[in-house]
Amino acid sequence: MPPHSDLEDTYILHVRLAHTKDPTISRVLCVPADLEFNLFHLVLQAAFGWAETHLYKFTVSKPLPRGQERTRLMPLENDLLTIHDSDEGWDDEEPMLAAMARLTGRPPPPTIPKALASERTLASVFADPQFANGKAEVVYEYDFGDGWYHEITLLGKAEGDFARKQIGKGVPVEGQMTWCVAGEGHPCAEDAGGPSGWEEVKRAFAGSTEPRAAELREWYTTYCSNGDREGLNPWKWDIFEVNQRLASLHC
Repeated sequence: MPPHSDLEDTYILHVRLAHTKDPTISRVLCVPADLEFNLFHLVLQAAFGWAETHLYKFTVSKPLPRGQERTRLMPLENDLLTIHDSDEGWDDEEPMLAAMARLTGRPPPPTIPKALASERTLASVFADPQFANGKAEVVYEYDFGDGWYHEITLLGKAEGDFARKQIGKGVPVEGQMTWCVAGEGHPCAEDAGGPSGWEEVKRAFAGSTEPRAAELREWYTTYCSNGDREGLNPWKWDIFEVNQRLASLHC
């Protein structure tokens, strides 16, 4: 990928992992506005400590009512655009929906525009008048089984060189274009079973006497793909480790 110019805009993004609590897992990231979504996926994997073992997609949708959490049961009518790693299966979708409509006697759901992650930049969404200024929300869904929703909010933007000098202090590699400036919460465990499973893992390390507590502790410290042999402190995270991972991406 060609290097980003120092004069290009840097987006300041707040990313919140939905359905997490005590703490709510979040990161504040500075990323180039012209970064493609397939590379932004790698940035989010590094920032949140995921192991990149599952599929993902980005969804641009109508804003949810204040206080409402995103779930898989949200009406498709809310979605304005979906961004995918691959176009596999796209040609089969409309015939399948039409067949289901005939079987149920109901009209098929609306067709949602799709795009490839490698062909869309962050600016193509955040600077689009159709989506900008609170008209839409951007969500990164990772692991369609566990269903982890990362809610992405644009806090602002700055010229790249200014952003690095003023809010990029402590970035471990000179010239690094993507970095983390704040956050909270230990990375979630891969394959924990979603938010409820993650809460169960946390309880296991907090002295729970639940039947599976010992089994979960062994699983997390020994077999979990992003586990920790030293155990789990839900509040522990290291911004310098995050920035080292981001630096290794060279994007």
